[in-house]
Amino acid sequence: MNQFSSQDQDDELICFPPIPILSDLNKTTKTNEFYVVPNPADQTVRLHAAENLKVIEAALINEQGKVLMKFSGKTIPNSIDIKSIQNGLYYLRFLTENDQYFVKFMKL
Repeated sequence: MNQFSSQDQDDELICFPPIPILSDLNKTTKTNEFYVVPNPADQTVRLHAAENLKVIEAALINEQGKVLMKFSGKTIPNSIDIKSIQNGLYYLRFLTENDQYFVKFMKL
């Protein structure tokens, strides 16, 4: 997997590591560790994580990479109300002690 890079306003190079992104929106977005249902969704998404992984932080991120909601520790909910966000493509980022996981979903 190749690394993505871009230049910022000061013409400095910014490099982003490759991240796994799931793209089959016709099925439940799923990995062995994390998934969200329903997908696509219009009101709420339910978050599911493998029991053996300790999630430190979860974040809802838009297509431009802006963090819209962030949860940490014991405040990480089982579901997120998405009624107030615009229709489009979003990512849920799950941060564990050793890694980060991204799950893509569609808001209708």
